[in-house]
Amino acid sequence: VQCNSKGDAIKVNRYFTEVTGRDQSEFMGSNWINVVHAKDRERAVKDWFEAVRHGRDYESTVSITDIKDNEIKIRSRATRMMDNKGNIIGYYCRLELIS
Repeated sequence: VQCNSKGDAIKVNRYFTEVTGRDQSEFMGSNWINVVHAKDRERAVKDWFEAVRHGRDYESTVSITDIKDNEIKIRSRATRMMDNKGNIIGYYCRLELIS
């Protein structure tokens, strides 16, 4: 997943959509928030946007839901992408399936 400097998803790979059975549009922008399982949503959103606001990398383990509302546990690691002047231009997010 690739996010812009504001933390909104701008690119989602096909593998992730296949695993969840969801369309790419369900992850774009801030729509990804709706895919995070309700039990983790508040914490995940708070922690993610706090990392973005402070220009930090991010790592967390959360559950998301597939198209049938089955829970899928993932580890999310986001690394800042910088331009040649050191400005954050976005984040590259690696999503690893745990279960």
